Amino acid sequence: MWRGTKNMKISMPKFGSKTRIDNLSLNHLPAQWWVLIIVGGILCAAGVFMTARYTLVHTTMRSDFTNDYRAAQALRAGNSIYGATNDHPPFMTFMFVPLTLLPYRSAFLLWSLLSLCFYIFSIWCVVRTLRIETALSWTPLLLGTALCWYPFLAHVALGQVSLFLLVCLIGGWGSLRREQDWLAGGLFGFATAVKLFPGLVILYLLLRKRWKALGTMALVALSCSLLPLLAISPKDFALYFLEVAPRNAARCAVFPVNSSLTGAFSKLFLEGAWIQPLVNVPWLARLLIVASSLLVLAGLCWQLWRLPLTQWGDDFAFAYVCVAMILLSPISWQHVFPLLLLPFGLLVKVQQVCPQQQLRTLSLLAFTLFSLPDVEIAKVLMQMFSPYRMPWFAALVFLAPTAGLFLLWYLLGRSVNSLDQGRDSCTNNNVVVSS
Repeated sequence: MWRGTKNMKISMPKFGSKTRIDNLSLNHLPAQWWVLIIVGGILCAAGVFMTARYTLVHTTMRSDFTNDYRAAQALRAGNSIYGATNDHPPFMTFMFVPLTLLPYRSAFLLWSLLSLCFYIFSIWCVVRTLRIETALSWTPLLLGTALCWYPFLAHVALGQVSLFLLVCLIGGWGSLRREQDWLAGGLFGFATAVKLFPGLVILYLLLRKRWKALGTMALVALSCSLLPLLAISPKDFALYFLEVAPRNAARCAVFPVNSSLTGAFSKLFLEGAWIQPLVNVPWLARLLIVASSLLVLAGLCWQLWRLPLTQWGDDFAFAYVCVAMILLSPISWQHVFPLLLLPFGLLVKVQQVCPQQQLRTLSLLAFTLFSLPDVEIAKVLMQMFSPYRMPWFAALVFLAPTAGLFLLWYLLGRSVNSLDQGRDSCTNNNVVVSS
């Protein structure tokens, strides 16, 4: 333990190093500590301000939450839930019914508060479960960065459900670690009923031989998906799968900020309302989308099969699933990027176990690629080229998040190799590398 003496010297704390300051006087804190604390405090204040502002401003603006709220109102009134603008599965509308008991503004504020709680709780779960050590002086900076992160703010502005999915997935992952397969399967199944893409976890449970969780997930997902039939007509139920989902995927595929594989190739080879493609060759776009999706799916299956059936192997396998979800979904907006919390948490843990400067630099690059304010960039570019569409080369900036996903995939593989090669030298911190 450090003692406060007149001539003592305290070095700059490193991220990931625990420092005890129980008996350390505030007068003896070095200047570097104060810089981290002050900058972190400013970021925290800015994050709280922007979160509150985004929430209050969008209570009076149309958003995804507006569509879900109106669909839930239609459900309560006995009308079609797809009569208005609603592109989400029937169970998601069913889930929003309790919120319609409140006025719209109050419901939006409540959902925003719940989303913030989901976000902070998920971060806490990952840090605690992986035992990521953080110096006290870094805590305000990291919390402020999380609150100012653009994907989080985009989620708040839209009133989306991605942070609810995040807490389900992180909760399920943590439950699997504690051998609570029934609970894990239930959480995964519930998330799949809300949005379809978390269903990719089925591959993880199948190839990692978690049979109880697999069966529970399938049962809960099917039960929750069919539950809306108690309140809506079979015609409305089938309408989503036969018309709404395909139409929404086709319309949004060419949207500039779609970060999935579908979005990446559609921007280059499909005509759209926002981007002038490199060439308009629909069959080539479809071919590249299918081929790249199959390659990602094959790569995912390979990783799920080859990674050892150990705790750290399971962690990395689940992280690959989180990345693949975003790549393979036909539509991936930036508000889903908090689902990458576990992959980034693993990269931080690996840095603490086996530090590598290049890996740290590439991790920061990947994080930066996910943090670009894509909607604001799109508005600037569309205004710049108005009244025409933006050319394909200007739209290349929107490929940055997709490139970041592949970079993150590479970093996960490299981290696994680092742990395999350095197990003997990293036994002092066996949280990740233990069996």
